[in-house]
Amino acid sequence: MFVPGTENLVEMPPFSYVPTRHRVTVEDGRGWYAGCAGEACAINGLFPGQTVTITSRCPDCWEAVVLRAKDRALVDLEPDTALIHIGIHPRDFSREWNITCDNINFFRSQDHVDLWEAEFPEKKGIVIPAQKALEWVEGISRSRYWDYDRGPDVASGEMIVESFAALGVDIPAWRPQC
Repeated sequence: MFVPGTENLVEMPPFSYVPTRHRVTVEDGRGWYAGCAGEACAINGLFPGQTVTITSRCPDCWEAVVLRAKDRALVDLEPDTALIHIGIHPRDFSREWNITCDNINFFRSQDHVDLWEAEFPEKKGIVIPAQKALEWVEGISRSRYWDYDRGPDVASGEMIVESFAALGVDIPAWRPQC
């Protein structure tokens, strides 16, 4: 991903070359930024046998959200009410990846999402319990980042919406727009 109109790299998913609110560290001390909450969760699949800690910031209050994972399984979540909010419709994901990443974030609770969406109604979206985030990115963690010759996943907005529905995610904010 490039700064629009330039050849300056911003991100090579899941790693961001610029600071974001999603800091990822591995127990061996290495650390990076991830482009979004989803990519932050997927990074743990790149480090088998090591605990990966994601320290993010809730866009509503800027308080910390911390998720720890090992071998693509949740170890710990602070606060346990944390969730991921996706404030952009999947049909728009590939239009501008920088905007997509900016709209996939951890929030401390549903109350924080509600306050955020009241202030930014154009970002109304869906939420995923943070405990389900690792399940959401399982395919990416398991294969995409290991297969360097693989092209980008191309799925229709409707296919992506249905994949979230299959995870048990409540998707009414997206349903009328499919």
